[in-house]
This record gives sequence, C-alpha cells and structure tokens, in this order.
Amino acid sequence: DHRHCGLPDRLLIPKGNEHGLDFELWVAVTDHDRDAVEGVDIRDDDHGGSMSYCGILGQKYPDARPMGFPFDRKIVCEDTFLSFSNIHRVDVKIHHLDKHDHDDHDHGDHDHDHGH
Repeated sequence: DHRHCGLPDRLLIPKGNEHGLDFELWVAVTDHDRDAVEGVDIRDDDHGGSMSYCGILGQKYPDARPMGFPFDRKIVCEDTFLSFSNIHRVDVKIHHLDKHDHDDHDHGDHDHDHGH
C-alpha cells in the first residue's frame, strides 16, 4: 500500500553514502487548532496518516494554510525566518553503510557523535 503524497512508511530520506552527505533539516510547527478546516476528519487510519500532508482524494485539504507552508514560498531573509520560535534548521550528515560492512563494524559499541 503506497501513499500518493506525504512521507511513505519507509520515509523519504536521501540514501547518503559511506562518507556522509551534508544536508539541512528544516522543521516548522504550526497550530492545528487554529489552521484546521471545518468538516475534515484528521484521523486517517485507512491511509497510513499521509492525509495530514496532502488530504484525502476527493475531500478538502485539511489545513487552512497552503500545502507545504511555510516552505511554499521563497525565504527572503533566512535570519528573520529562523527568528520565529516555531521554526528550526539543523545541519545533518546522512551516512549509508552497506549492510555487510555495518555488520562487520558493529560490535555493540554505539559511541556515535549525535551532535553533528
């Protein structure tokens, strides 16, 4: 069962590589109570929760704000944009290790640097 929008169960994260690929992770939290569309049921057990991203086919989009808000528009001044307490950006490095390589190196020592 594949979703037609939103994040699939396996997520939609770049694969990375063994050396790590640098990315920026952006998060914006909005107030559903203020932005909810009347008459739309946000419980979505039949679609795996993806309706919260793009709605259910044939029904209203569940958010009064545009799809993708606030990333649906050009960010003119990143410093001003990031000054809002509900928006955050963090630099991340995504690694992909071949399962065989990972099994050879994983001996129960999980001393990883989670801060970068």
